[in-house]
Amino acid sequence: VLSGHRGLPSAKLFTNLDRLKEGDVFLLRVLDETLTYEVDQIRIVEPHQVEDLAIDPERDYCTLVTCTPYGVNSHRLLVRGHRIENQSGASSIRVTADAMQIDPILVAPVVAVPLLLLIGNTGAVLGAYLHLFKTLHFKFTRVTWGQLFADFKRSSFFFYSRIASTVYSATNTVLLGFVDKAGIVTGYYTSADKIVTTAKNGLSPISDSLYPYMVKNRDFKPAKKLLKFFMPIIIAGCIVVGIFARPLCIFVFGSEYAGTANILRAFLPAIAAILPSYIFGFPAMGALGISKYANTSIFVGTAIHIAGLSILFITDNFSAVTLAGMTSVSEVSILAYRMFIVYKNRGLIKGDAAQ
Repeated sequence: VLSGHRGLPSAKLFTNLDRLKEGDVFLLRVLDETLTYEVDQIRIVEPHQVEDLAIDPERDYCTLVTCTPYGVNSHRLLVRGHRIENQSGASSIRVTADAMQIDPILVAPVVAVPLLLLIGNTGAVLGAYLHLFKTLHFKFTRVTWGQLFADFKRSSFFFYSRIASTVYSATNTVLLGFVDKAGIVTGYYTSADKIVTTAKNGLSPISDSLYPYMVKNRDFKPAKKLLKFFMPIIIAGCIVVGIFARPLCIFVFGSEYAGTANILRAFLPAIAAILPSYIFGFPAMGALGISKYANTSIFVGTAIHIAGLSILFITDNFSAVTLAGMTSVSEVSILAYRMFIVYKNRGLIKGDAAQ
């Protein structure tokens, strides 16, 4: 039995072990001797299941072992081969070792990044304070407990909406973990959720850049132009991803993550709703002076999500795919609520901006 890591930056080791299939051969070279094995069994087991590693006195087996799924490492991939005659030219095959010591000159910039980031952020904070004190003449003042309580009370709605948002997003994986004891489906779900998170991180700066402009100028035209430009691209991208979800997941995460495809498809409505939901949130509602409804929408989405999950449990339909679908329903509901509130309060801005 030979075991090896996957995913090390300095060496391949068993990173590509999942690419082997029955009938393939692998070679072991020990000093001047070459041993050839043909793959006859591939299994995925839990770490405590070692029965397949038992010695068979009648056969010459070699089993290659590594962690799986890639990045989750909850199970073990066992690739077994039986000894066969060496193929012609086997003794002359040479594999170049890809393990190497990284040059300290290359390591130094990576190590320096956190230090440089700390220095940069410290300089930014000091610059901001100097501007506040020297230019704008701000200064520190004492505050009473009553003022602190009043400020907390005034902002508590936003605070609680953030808690609701965290609970809403965190409960998915936790609940799935209770149902999926093996952890394989949870790994699929987490991988699909990473794509959703990546989409959110990519689209968030667009709405963030709109927020100060729209609040200050109460101008909705940039938001309209952005939605007209990006939404066709996003919708077309979602359609393409839906069609090619399986090969995309295999390409991004590896062949053992083909099961992520249907989960990703169920997430696509949520991905399509990200940008308009962001824009109809604080940028649009802030410009209308009704930003509290952006927080209310989080509570609405959380309530719908919890109700939907309850129904899935009661009807015994809870799975990674239905969980992702329920997430999409909740995200689209948040968007619909925000659009309704903005439309209902459109009279707060007159003229072209209201349109």
